Amino acid sequence: MSCSYKAAFFTVPPYLQPICEVVTVWIFTTLFSIPACFAVIFVDAPMNLWKYYTSQVPKTIVITDSSSGIGGALANTYADLNTNLGLIGRDKDRLEKVAQACRRKGAIVEIMKIEFSNCEQLAQELERFDEKYKIDLLFTNAAQAGVSNNEFGLRDWTNQWEYFTSSNITGNIETVMAVFKRMQRRKHGQIAIMLPVVGLTFIPQMCYYNASKAALLSLARDIRYIGRTDNIRVNVISPGIAKGQSMPVATWLVGDMNTLAQRIKNQLYADVFLIGWPFSEDLVFFGLSVLPPRVAEIVHWAIAKAWGKYQNRVIDHLVEVKKGRIPE
Repeated sequence: MSCSYKAAFFTVPPYLQPICEVVTVWIFTTLFSIPACFAVIFVDAPMNLWKYYTSQVPKTIVITDSSSGIGGALANTYADLNTNLGLIGRDKDRLEKVAQACRRKGAIVEIMKIEFSNCEQLAQELERFDEKYKIDLLFTNAAQAGVSNNEFGLRDWTNQWEYFTSSNITGNIETVMAVFKRMQRRKHGQIAIMLPVVGLTFIPQMCYYNASKAALLSLARDIRYIGRTDNIRVNVISPGIAKGQSMPVATWLVGDMNTLAQRIKNQLYADVFLIGWPFSEDLVFFGLSVLPPRVAEIVHWAIAKAWGKYQNRVIDHLVEVKKGRIPE
């Protein structure tokens, strides 16, 4: 009786913890976060402008997963007469298509067909390319999305964790550190880690993807500070849904891929740590990330149920297409 009384007395009951957490956030935001944000404006505004106009233009850029999507758009944005591009991906034909477009702009382009989970080959190719050109800017962009690589539900997803871990976490860290060590010796360089906004919260039924992105966000924060002593900039790119991606979202809510790539380029010059666009999407995920754990659990459950129903309909349709029962 005595022990249970003390435990109850010194512990806030679980049903009261959410309101205590909300009040704590409100007090902290009012007394610290808001004043700090106004102070940051006066520091960051001139600093970003100074960095933007004084930054060295990167001559050699490596982009992983650059055969399409944002990787391809970045390659097209950086391609000009004064650049060397290293394009890494799994599909040689698609890589070559992007490379040809960049060569027409005058860029020197090398393609590297690599499976991102093959860390040894990845490190060797990056070191070889760096010996030849000296990498100024690295984009690490590769990732496997979804809860599993399960052939549309035809294989058990619970045994696929190693595949996603090797590609999404180990492959990205191998890419970053292989180049980071060489930039340290040169005392110069920039690394941009692609991290969709799920790193702040989660997307339903994508557990391996969510976990890998949260891990990369933690890595990026740490090596940004570590790299400063060696004049290495580390940034996080948090793209939202863009036109051309197969997502059930109204087109007026999403951004253009090439516009996103140009914004990324400009903000990397200014050394912005977290580059997010469209910013409205980032705000939604940021709001979800600061919910009290119990409230977040309920909200995430509701989102997961709704998303799961939609995803199941899509999977059922794809299975029927794969089996040839209905046309695509």
